[in-house]
Amino acid sequence: MIKVGFPVLGSSAWWAGITYLYNLLYSLSLLEKGQITPVVLCRKTIDASIISLYEPYADIVQYSGELIWYLSRGLRKLSVKDIILDRYLIKNDIKVISHLTYPLNGSARYKTITWIPDFQHIHLPLMFSSREIRSRNHNYSRMAKKSDAVIVSSHDALKDLRSFVPQYAHKARVLNFVAQPNPLVFTTDRAIAEKKFGIDRKYFYLPNQFWKHKNHIVVFEAIKLLKMKEPAVLLVCSGSMSDYRNIDHMQFLVDFVRSNDLEDNIKLLGMIDQIDLFSLMRNSISVINPSLFEGWSTTVEECKSLGKNMILSDIPVHREQNPPGAKYFSPRDPHELEHLLYHEYRNSSGGPDLTLETLAASCLKKRCREYAETYQGIVLDVLQ
Repeated sequence: MIKVGFPVLGSSAWWAGITYLYNLLYSLSLLEKGQITPVVLCRKTIDASIISLYEPYADIVQYSGELIWYLSRGLRKLSVKDIILDRYLIKNDIKVISHLTYPLNGSARYKTITWIPDFQHIHLPLMFSSREIRSRNHNYSRMAKKSDAVIVSSHDALKDLRSFVPQYAHKARVLNFVAQPNPLVFTTDRAIAEKKFGIDRKYFYLPNQFWKHKNHIVVFEAIKLLKMKEPAVLLVCSGSMSDYRNIDHMQFLVDFVRSNDLEDNIKLLGMIDQIDLFSLMRNSISVINPSLFEGWSTTVEECKSLGKNMILSDIPVHREQNPPGAKYFSPRDPHELEHLLYHEYRNSSGGPDLTLETLAASCLKKRCREYAETYQGIVLDVLQ
């Protein structure tokens, strides 16, 4: 068996990174002839609830004392080999360290696989400071140069990588991740989540972080238009309510709701539990993702695996993900979106789409195994 180490991805502000690693570890556990033993590398200060997600599917190596990732990052700035990290990897017989989001000088004793989720800063430069754009360009270039392979989540991102670092394009590997829904959602009473959040009627659901590029405003504008026809229309939103790149953005959204008298039509929940998230997804009229840019949308993958209809911004990655029954709109056109929402609102009472759920359940395990086989193939490739 090949030991592959994974740093913990994401944080409380970016839970999609936490679930990304969980979905990969879970999928690897489904392989009947798996050749990988996953090892999660984390500090002892990490939240126990995150460890509990990974423990059934991976060995856990926790570090004490120095914060190894920060220390190794400091060593890199001095162009000194990451001897402390090397020691742990070699001591634990780890042959590959995977999904690094920064360049690692590394060792001949193991291989490195980096992960670039997207090239959003190239397509939406106004969302970033000039300093962060320079930092991302530098970091991504060094990742491509120093790693043995670079994982991207879509063919759209692969196209960007080929343009960005054509000399290292041969290292790129596409890995479309597959989301695993919480199975409890199918047996949990929908009234529990709806009572908790004061939801008293049918609703649309938008479960994205409140980051500017997620484009909540086009949906808010569409709800404003739709309210003139359907005064009781309701949009429920959840996700992290801060955007480090645009610190005034959340207040802008709150002010829009208040100034347009939409407090009874738009609920802003913030971060919620996973089981509540899936329950709200399953029992909504439709799940909306209006994002201006995605590397590979977690929301879309969760709905594909759950079997939930979606209304999506018409961007290349959403077309590539191609969820069954999806409807698309121009992400800058609230009138086009309002038209779609009006049709769905008039023709749906909300709740599960049993046809889509049956279709999703019938192919989920197969999709997960294919995901795991693709990843295992990447590991074997870099070792050869």
